[in-house]
Amino acid sequence: MDIIVRVIDHLGDAGVGWRLAIALKRSRPHENIRIITDSLDIFSWIVSPEENDLVDILCFDDLSPDTFVFSSVILESLGCRIPDPFRDIAYIQAKTILHIEALSAEPWVENVHGKESLLGTPARRFILSTGFTPRTLGLLPAIPLSMDRATFIQSFDLHFNPNLIWIVVYTYDLDLVTWKDAAKKMDMDIEFIVLKDMPRIPQRAFDTLLSLSDLNIVRGEDSFATSLQCGIPTLWQAYRQDDQVHHQKVEAFLSWANQATGEWPKIWLDMMRRMNDILPPPSINEIVSLLKQLPLLKQKAMQIQQALRSLGNFAENFMKSLP
Repeated sequence: MDIIVRVIDHLGDAGVGWRLAIALKRSRPHENIRIITDSLDIFSWIVSPEENDLVDILCFDDLSPDTFVFSSVILESLGCRIPDPFRDIAYIQAKTILHIEALSAEPWVENVHGKESLLGTPARRFILSTGFTPRTLGLLPAIPLSMDRATFIQSFDLHFNPNLIWIVVYTYDLDLVTWKDAAKKMDMDIEFIVLKDMPRIPQRAFDTLLSLSDLNIVRGEDSFATSLQCGIPTLWQAYRQDDQVHHQKVEAFLSWANQATGEWPKIWLDMMRRMNDILPPPSINEIVSLLKQLPLLKQKAMQIQQALRSLGNFAENFMKSLP
């Protein structure tokens, strides 16, 4: 089985591809799974040492379309396509090509899931949807390590205080000064863990960090889905688009969250909108109001975790559908 990974948004694209590969390998250990990518560099540090030998990672630059042989099943990860020089031969060699759409709670994901995209070639191409409902294949699974904060800090040679409130920040942009001022106003002992200021850590370590946090403020679908599955209160910055289509993605998720677990606190709903420019940026007082609600938000986050677990995960559901 081959997974095509085109790296555009750096961590997000590679992270989804690797998460997909490892999840499929864990579901079917004897399956030969390869990642074929246009960028090898990032995989050298998101892959944990214990996972090195589980999946082969190849680079298109090192391959020739005249000699390379694709597997019978090809997955196009995160809405990407097989590069032009290889596409014609892939459509001849493969029996099935599965195009995985980006995560969304919008209604269209159910409508396109399982639909065939006619190629006019021997290969058949189908669309698969990740999503939040039984009519999709669910989410790619989070894989945090089972450890407490002290062990995590020691294992990855980090310098956080395990006894403080942790807020993990991995965003396109965030007015961190205002958030720190809000924490001071409340006299809360908060450690803001900003990913870009940390040493590089593998994907499993990142998942673990999100699982040990008290609040995650993250960007992109992969980090968002991981944090939700860890049962941690989460604020999400969707990938911004000029035509504001990301607003629809945010509103669709908020609607799903309210339907799946009951009405969420207005301060959280509004803060999600503020994170995505649907509403103006938050004031200090609005951030204070959110932080005061962290215990309630933790309860709601755990309800979302249970709702997602009831769906099964993408890899399990996908493998069950294979012969």
